[in-house]
Amino acid sequence: MNICTQPISEGLGKQIINDDSVRIEYIFSAVTSSRCGNHQVFINSILPTMQLNPEVLRFEDDSEIPADVMKELNEIAERLTTEMAWQKGDILMIDNTKIMHGRRNFTDEKRNIYIRLCSPAFSCLKM
Repeated sequence: MNICTQPISEGLGKQIINDDSVRIEYIFSAVTSSRCGNHQVFINSILPTMQLNPEVLRFEDDSEIPADVMKELNEIAERLTTEMAWQKGDILMIDNTKIMHGRRNFTDEKRNIYIRLCSPAFSCLKM
């Protein structure tokens, strides 16, 4: 199997494999400095990724993340969770750099999701 590895940006790379498939690799610290302030923040994409595709999560040295570490991360996230009491027509706007967010599983075929991704000028204001 021939693999051509190409960097895309810092921590992000792609591998083009000879069968014309592509593998994206993202290496990033789970804890990093906030863009807005002098505090550490947890990059939480590890939690849903562990639920959906656990085989892709690895430490930088390519070793597996132990199940007890993932269990502890999930327990901490659960302790810090605040449930929202949704009502029809509710809209929630959050700053991804300040709030770890997610949702519980549910089924609603009438649900519409509108997402706006941006880097607002006010993102570093104190709230």
